[in-house]
Amino acid sequence: MNHTPRKLIATAAAVGAMLLLTSPQAFGAEPAPNPMTRWIYHEDSSRLAPGANHFRYTEDPALLAGRTAPRELNIVRMDPVAGAVRLETSFGKKAGVAETVRDQLATATPPLAGTNASFASYDRRGDGVASMMFIGLSARDGVINGSSCVNASGPVDANGKYGSVTEGMQATVLQYGFPYISRLKSELTVEVTAEPNGPVLATHVLDDVNRTPGRAMGCARDLDDVNHQKAITYPGTTTATTVFQDPDELIVFNGNYGVATPPKNLDTDPAVTGDDADGTEIVIDQTGRIAAPKAGRGGENVAAGGYALQAIGTGSETWLKANATAGRYLRVVQKVIDVGAPPLKSTQSPTVEAPRPIALDESTDIVSSTHGLISDGVPRTNEDLKTCKRLYDKDNNSVGKVAQRPRLDTDFCRDSRTSIGVDEQGRTLLITITGPRDAAPPATEAAADKTADGAFMWEVRDILAHWGAVDAMNLDGGGSTTMVTHGVRQTGRTDTVLQDDVLQWAERKLGDSVYVGRGGTPLP
Repeated sequence: MNHTPRKLIATAAAVGAMLLLTSPQAFGAEPAPNPMTRWIYHEDSSRLAPGANHFRYTEDPALLAGRTAPRELNIVRMDPVAGAVRLETSFGKKAGVAETVRDQLATATPPLAGTNASFASYDRRGDGVASMMFIGLSARDGVINGSSCVNASGPVDANGKYGSVTEGMQATVLQYGFPYISRLKSELTVEVTAEPNGPVLATHVLDDVNRTPGRAMGCARDLDDVNHQKAITYPGTTTATTVFQDPDELIVFNGNYGVATPPKNLDTDPAVTGDDADGTEIVIDQTGRIAAPKAGRGGENVAAGGYALQAIGTGSETWLKANATAGRYLRVVQKVIDVGAPPLKSTQSPTVEAPRPIALDESTDIVSSTHGLISDGVPRTNEDLKTCKRLYDKDNNSVGKVAQRPRLDTDFCRDSRTSIGVDEQGRTLLITITGPRDAAPPATEAAADKTADGAFMWEVRDILAHWGAVDAMNLDGGGSTTMVTHGVRQTGRTDTVLQDDVLQWAERKLGDSVYVGRGGTPLP
């Protein structure tokens, strides 16, 4: 983690702003960087704009050793000092709705480049709404849209329950064109007052943002989640999904959500009972004023600047009914703490320490992940980065996940990868590794696995290190991996869908994306 305070280049957005009005073709080919083993450089790689370059590579066909086709490597390098460019995140028009990367970045003048970002999961709603939830910490323009994950820690008791959790997850703060990578955790509470900005009458911890209460997907948010988890294999799927069923939760929905708040029992699987409670819902307008409680919950469209709160379980529901009464005021308090950096020393006493906060304002975006690749110039070990869902041997035969047998040096990981890094000069590196760009439709899922292709995380780590990255982390990958430049997809489609009972390649709909903005101006 690079914990040196970042230089905020106030003039970067002004320098070269007019140059960005020139068509990208005027910048010509990009000179080849230092050569890399396995990878053949494409001379048509381009300078997208002053401060933004796109480098394209194809795997050397002579080194395939069992692969069906050469992989493709795309690298975008962004330097906010060299041009009027900045790094931002987007979830498209609505945080609660899945969209492809290209749809999220679709404007009359699209960004210079962009990739998929955080992990997200479909919030399995039974009301026809294809809603999303972020698997971990996500923020745009200083507004948190998903809270951080925790991991179980310590021994278990006689009932198999954990007694503690480890907080914090790998995340990247995107601000002023410079990424900052560390372990972050979110702290979310609500405060009730009798009048705007008045003394606090009551407070309560929030469990999460913009998702169905009682059933978190993908990661646990607190100890209750850890101790109420169950593996569910939903109809139409073959892989079990871990569902964290916390029976007592308070969830906030903000103006970014964009879809109606969920009613009870959206997940009709009989093993998922966490969202079955009637619960309570209240609405808070743009001034913070609390409306009268609703009968039941669900169906509210949250206004910009306002909130909706849903509570289930004795503790949360009792608190909400007793304190968030009509006519009072409520505010959401957001905090993000950098748990990967040393705490701040007090100026009053050298023995007093305080958590190191991350400022949340309109300039602050955050995307998260589960795996760091490089920290303060130190690469993580291969053993730490062996994760692979689609493992193939030297004869191109599927051998399952890494966990099912020891990985051999001749094995291949066919998980497409997306990663972000920052070098010593503060330049951002966005990297994708995929299979062929526009392969023929696969006949089977097994054929799709071979075509989509990909890499072990340690392969991506080595590429980032070759490019001088001192901090780097893995982003969502597999069927999510996508890179676009000037609105044009540069990666092979890595997801599959059934269309008229025929398997087809597709671009996956996602929670958010990272993009290199033009002229220092973010998307609307």
